[in-house]
Amino acid sequence: MNDDFFGGNIIDSRCVPTSSPGRFRRVLLITVSLASIATVGLWLLYEAVVGRPAHPYSVNELEAKLRVALPFGSSREQVLVWINAEGLSARSEVISPEDPASMLLGSRVGIPGEHLGWMVSAMIHDTSRDLISRSNIRLDWYFDRSGKLIKVDVRDEYVGL
Repeated sequence: MNDDFFGGNIIDSRCVPTSSPGRFRRVLLITVSLASIATVGLWLLYEAVVGRPAHPYSVNELEAKLRVALPFGSSREQVLVWINAEGLSARSEVISPEDPASMLLGSRVGIPGEHLGWMVSAMIHDTSRDLISRSNIRLDWYFDRSGKLIKVDVRDEYVGL
């Protein structure tokens, strides 16, 4: 009889059942299934909380689209027609060379203020989302005194949830 240090019987290692290949496969299948269910559940939770953007544009895609649709030299009316066709609302401003704000605007965008005639702005809301922010794309078109397009500025504007 085998006794351990405390006086009890030692179990013979030949008597301990070993795991069978079938049991290992079942455990593996259950583990993979639970991991898959958890992944799908987390993805569904993310979609429910964050959702999909209403207008999934990127700045690069929009710039490429604008280069084709509204090349430099396009009229202000052509830009307004494009904005309406896209379902956007626009704000149009006449820029006066006597107004100090136009000089400031001109220096900000790299165009002498005395050359600016109009500025048209539009916003595409909800272009991307993540857990902590959403973004919009702001579009600004700058026109000379004769109403011809001389500069386009397309940029992301991030807003909190």
